[in-house]
Amino acid sequence: MVPVVTPLANMTLTAPNDWDAATDGICADLHVLHKDDTFTSFWKPDEQELIALNKGGYVVLAVIAKAHPPVSMGATMLNLEAVAEKNKTA
Repeated sequence: MVPVVTPLANMTLTAPNDWDAATDGICADLHVLHKDDTFTSFWKPDEQELIALNKGGYVVLAVIAKAHPPVSMGATMLNLEAVAEKNKTA
């Protein structure tokens, strides 16, 4: 899946300071909406992933950490640009 940069994003998470791309692999930036104690990122499946999901496949979440933090996953048809614009005027 591809992380989506949305107008709602107000923070960018980057690779940890001790991350070594040569041995650990690429760790791309992740643009998130950070509010209170929640970091929300948006992801879009590519064509092959959509085919797999529509055939009953699974979404896989991998957390690279010493412990697994609480997470939540879901799907939305939310118009992210419209929500961001509404939040600017509120």
